[in-house]
Amino acid sequence: MDRRTATRPWAVFGYLLALIALMAACAGGGAPTAASAPQQPAPAAQPQPAAPGADPLAPKPAVAPSGSQPSAMPEPAGAMVEEPKFGGILQVGHRNDPVAGYDNMRVTNLNNSLVLQTMFGEDNVVRNCREDATTFCSGLAESWEANDDFTVWTFKIREGVLWHDGTPLTADDVSYWMNLFSAGITVGDKTRLPGASRSWFAKMEKAETIPGNRVRVTMPDSDPLFWSRLANHHAIAIAHPRHLAKPEIDAGNVDVSPFELGLVGTGPFMFKAHERGSVVEVRRFDRYWEKDEQGRQLPYLDGVDFLIIKDGTAAHAAFRTGRLDVGARGRGFYVQPDMLPAFERSLGDGFHYFEIAGGGAPSLAFNTLKPPFDDVRVRRAITLWIDRQSAIITLGQGFGKLVAMMRNTDWSNPDFRTWPGYNPDTKAADRAEAKRLLAEAGYANGLTFTITSARTMARAMEWWTGALAGSGITVKLKFLEVAANEETRSRSDYQATDGGVGSVTPENLIRTISTKEISPRAAPVHNDPKIAEFFDRLAREPSHDGRVEVFREFERYVLQEQVYTVVTFVGADLWVHRSYVKGQPAPALNGDFGSFATVWMDK
Repeated sequence: MDRRTATRPWAVFGYLLALIALMAACAGGGAPTAASAPQQPAPAAQPQPAAPGADPLAPKPAVAPSGSQPSAMPEPAGAMVEEPKFGGILQVGHRNDPVAGYDNMRVTNLNNSLVLQTMFGEDNVVRNCREDATTFCSGLAESWEANDDFTVWTFKIREGVLWHDGTPLTADDVSYWMNLFSAGITVGDKTRLPGASRSWFAKMEKAETIPGNRVRVTMPDSDPLFWSRLANHHAIAIAHPRHLAKPEIDAGNVDVSPFELGLVGTGPFMFKAHERGSVVEVRRFDRYWEKDEQGRQLPYLDGVDFLIIKDGTAAHAAFRTGRLDVGARGRGFYVQPDMLPAFERSLGDGFHYFEIAGGGAPSLAFNTLKPPFDDVRVRRAITLWIDRQSAIITLGQGFGKLVAMMRNTDWSNPDFRTWPGYNPDTKAADRAEAKRLLAEAGYANGLTFTITSARTMARAMEWWTGALAGSGITVKLKFLEVAANEETRSRSDYQATDGGVGSVTPENLIRTISTKEISPRAAPVHNDPKIAEFFDRLAREPSHDGRVEVFREFERYVLQEQVYTVVTFVGADLWVHRSYVKGQPAPALNGDFGSFATVWMDK
């Protein structure tokens, strides 16, 4: 496998600045700045899955950032490397049918993304490294560079990548897709809207193909971290091959979906069949571009069957009885810590699990453009009233931790647990203040509001009906199927919805908390220009410590000053695998890996 630099974004930025200075001294400045170097130190050790019986929230060994792209099958120091076995059809639980024509421009939830990754890969031009999701690796671009003020980014597209129909992937495909996703297109009187996750492209002006199979992206302002945002693969995996999509769109079929185009991707598996309510089948693409460290062609598996099991309890039973090799994923489908004893009684050491930060946290995002949440006093009353620790006990079975805006709290304000609403020692005073604020806002006799959410979040959202008891606030619940909820969220047709916790880096919050103009599916809903200003400051800040300080200011502003969202805790979601399933990268904090490119079965 080709190996490239994999490093944390703030480290890259410091490296870029140093390189600019060096190049300016040697060549008078103005030269492009390399963001990927051919250094090849040994790969970092792969995090290991937790064994049955282990504490799912116990600290895991730290993984040092690698100086190169990690191998597909990284070898822990001193460990004996098992020879992967080729073949077999992996049986994976899946919570529901893919929707919206498998189009990640329209729907990015797990119904789509977990299947799409097998066909379209984990990659955009850049991707999160498999063994450490906080670092970045080359994807469909083998290298990239920026000019000296980070307004122009250039990506060298990897040679030898084929679409499933045998057509080579080119820079034309990538630039066409980037423009389509970020800006949409109008043909005659028909308009295709930009992708739901277009915020990852920020204010990108255009992408264009230049000689050398390269894509040049022009930004209106300095954007030092543009490349790192492209690693959010499941939301912006490159689909819509130009040679298939462009003729359809030019003919007026502007909303053509990947399904209509045959689900032709560049990932390790090809689409075979979809029997609604039963199974989605994908099969090995023999000409997939990626190889393992020993030069063996990936993927190892002959295919993956996603067995559609719409009930979480039924999915757990299917795993325990041997129908599934890998458990289903998603809210209500992950194994929870209190279920482990039953799994251990049934399977002994015949399974292992990966911890994914989540746990069905009941966080709430407000539509601040509609009553009653256009009044910050009402929003503040809610964050003051609730008992976050009770959410950990009720929903997390005692497993979990309080968080502010990031799952990895190293980013957060170190004193956030003492903030009003967070500190159990001040709860009586906080609740008195909540009552005062509601009265001042005109709700002394109480108010009623509705939470609109997907059915998959029902258990977490039901917590709110009891959490606000005694405050004078009554909560109504409106649950929708996933596709309908996505459409409702894109229209901002709700008073409150689920949302609020970030992931690995602050950039992951752009899609969920930006203004509607930047991110159509953002929740909360607001028109606050200061949010964009914070993200701009983050992008321009050269040091990690400086970025942390900016983020902490941003976190206080969102959670304490404006209360755009109310966050509670993160718990532990456990993704179960049979013990003979090998080679699955530990999903770490983001939990998004799912192409199964490196997975094999020892049976």
